[in-house]
Amino acid sequence: MKVKKIMKRLFEKENLSFEESQFLFEKILTGEVESNEVANILIALKLKGETPDEIAGAIKVLDLFKKRFPKGSFKSVDTCGTGGDGKRCFNISTAVAITVNAGEIPVTKHGNTAQSGFIGSADILEKFNIPVKMDLLEAKKYFYEKKFVFLFAPYYHPSLKNVGQVRKKLGVSTIFNFIGPFINPAQPDFQIVGVGKKDKLNDIVEAVKKLKRKNIVIYSSEDGYDEISSYAPTKCIEINDEIIGFTINPEDFFEPFKMPVVKNENEAKEVFYKAISGEDENFAKIVALNSAIIFFKMKNLNSLKEGFEYGYELIKSGNVLEKFNFLKMNEKELLKAG
Repeated sequence: MKVKKIMKRLFEKENLSFEESQFLFEKILTGEVESNEVANILIALKLKGETPDEIAGAIKVLDLFKKRFPKGSFKSVDTCGTGGDGKRCFNISTAVAITVNAGEIPVTKHGNTAQSGFIGSADILEKFNIPVKMDLLEAKKYFYEKKFVFLFAPYYHPSLKNVGQVRKKLGVSTIFNFIGPFINPAQPDFQIVGVGKKDKLNDIVEAVKKLKRKNIVIYSSEDGYDEISSYAPTKCIEINDEIIGFTINPEDFFEPFKMPVVKNENEAKEVFYKAISGEDENFAKIVALNSAIIFFKMKNLNSLKEGFEYGYELIKSGNVLEKFNFLKMNEKELLKAG
């Protein structure tokens, strides 16, 4: 099997098998494929359309190459979406991570700076002095104290260093957007994963099933967000011993309203704060709605509605803001952590 031959097939819009995908991504991670060739491969996959076998093969290889984070006996969750929806919404999944943490659920959030969007989860947390670029020992210490940690992807996936530069230059979503949520270094016990391209939802579900993963809910909204929308229905698929599909309609929780759009990083920061502080009720409702699945599952509540109400009350009572402030570090602490 040769990389050049596989590349030629991709250019001809032929699909790869699970084994061929593993071979190709192993060669990429071991530096045997030049940067310009990596770019061509990613674009060829995107134009052809990534298949479940190709996504699953890539996830399996990247999972083998990652550094692992020792979370001990804590049952943690992650709230990492695929990004790449191009909607310029605020960082909802990051706000959800802090909200569920305020509900005494340990969080091992995996993420990065923006790769194809304009502000990533690491970017927004850094703006509020919450540490993201900690080495393994510092991250472990922080997690054991706070029951929350941000696992900065480049530190745990060093083999992707060159790929990251390629992705930045391309500036568009690629197969790596679909892979990222499923290679968390902490192996979280439960995950919610938003998919920015609704036509890829079933492909990603099939990829995850092939890898025999469990305790994951994957979703995509009808209006094209990798979040649970405040305006349109969101199709959800729970992957466990059984595969269960369900739909979340915002009208079952509140009067639907359009998802917000942020124009720049400062506005993203402002909206994020208004959401977790409860200063803006609609922003708070979006975060509570996106937290509902985790609270429903992890708190053994009776319904998603109860999960939404639980999250909304945490925000409005100030508990989420209190937790948010607890996660911050001063400049001296940040320098030491970095």
